[in-house]
Amino acid sequence: MLKGFLLIFFLCFETWTVTPDKLQKSKLAMMNGRMISVFLAVTDKEQNDGLSGWKPTQLAQDQGMLFLYKNHGIRSFWMPNTFFNLDIIYLDQNFKVLKIDRNAQHHPSYNEPVPRLSPTFAHHVLEIHANSELSKQIKVGTQFKWMGKKSVTEILRGTRQ
Repeated sequence: MLKGFLLIFFLCFETWTVTPDKLQKSKLAMMNGRMISVFLAVTDKEQNDGLSGWKPTQLAQDQGMLFLYKNHGIRSFWMPNTFFNLDIIYLDQNFKVLKIDRNAQHHPSYNEPVPRLSPTFAHHVLEIHANSELSKQIKVGTQFKWMGKKSVTEILRGTRQ
């Protein structure tokens, strides 16, 4: 009976988590020409899940997760069920870096205490592997260029935020 319950629980849990194949993708360009492939977190569920449950091999060193929001606001991040450290990069509406929380500690469970970062005022947020070659090139003031086929406005249209 317990084995059956656990099997059903884990099968259901799998459908609850956001995986790379279920997310929209786009690109950001750095001014030096380097491209960053990004998974887009647009819906409430995608933003709440973020990279929770992802293994380090599911996010390449030149990839990130970009949290897109309709408005500026206080962005607060925590690290439940994460399996690798992240750099959390806070961006303005034009994708200019406002602040970086470096090396946010992973926490491979939901047990308290789960690391939480200080709330920060920003428009969008980018998460990438901490200490990657890519992250070493990003500083406060770095400007990214949106390279998506659709505009950010088109992507956000119709989402609940």
